[in-house]
Order: sequence, then C-alpha cells, then structure tokens
Amino acid sequence: GEGRRERRGVLSSSVFGMERERAVRERVYRAFCTPRKSFSTINEWNDYLELREDIAFNLVEGIDLGAMEARLKQEEGKNADIIAANQAKEVSKPRAREDDVFLLSDSLSVSSLSLSVCLSCFLF
Repeated sequence: GEGRRERRGVLSSSVFGMERERAVRERVYRAFCTPRKSFSTINEWNDYLELREDIAFNLVEGIDLGAMEARLKQEEGKNADIIAANQAKEVSKPRAREDDVFLLSDSLSVSSLSLSVCLSCFLF
C-alpha cells in the first residue's frame, strides 16, 4: 500500500544519495592525487588529506559549493599531468573476463564456506 510506496521512495533517494556521494568523492580523490613522497613532512601530508576530505564533505553536503568547486578546479589544473597518467593506466588495465569473475565467485564461495566452518569451531 501507501507505506510500501513511501519506503521505496526513501530507499531510492538513499541509493541515489550514496551514488552521488561516491561520484563526488571519486572526482575529489582523482584531483587530489599528489603522491605522499611530494610532501616533506607527515604533517604536510596529513594537512593535504584533511583538505581533500573537507572538500569532499562540503561538496557532498552542499556547503560553500562555489569555493569548493574553485579549489577542486585549482587542484585539477595543478595535477593535470598526474590525472592524465592515472587515466591512461586505467584505460590500459585488462578488463576482467566472465571466466575470471566466475572463478572469483567460486573461490569466494569456498572462502565463505571455510570461514563458516572456522567460525563454527569457535562457537562450540
């Protein structure tokens, strides 16, 4: 009935929200790709990671969007070479074949079964 339709609406908006957050975070992480070795101290590296997280959070939550987009564009421009190289690596990666996925799912089933057996040993 009506309650079921409302729950479905909440679920679909929740899924959309998670997908949107994933896309925003992927974009931010792609732009903030300066390697750790580029920072002379751990504090500089941590500040960089904190800035990356602040920008991702603010974009997801809709906080100060203009400033966050401007800072993200600045980082994208600064790291354009690294971003292009990373994208080239992604394109050149071999894609999983159906057989590979099947084998992976088989091994996961076996691993899950082994884990269940191991856990049952501890429970009794």
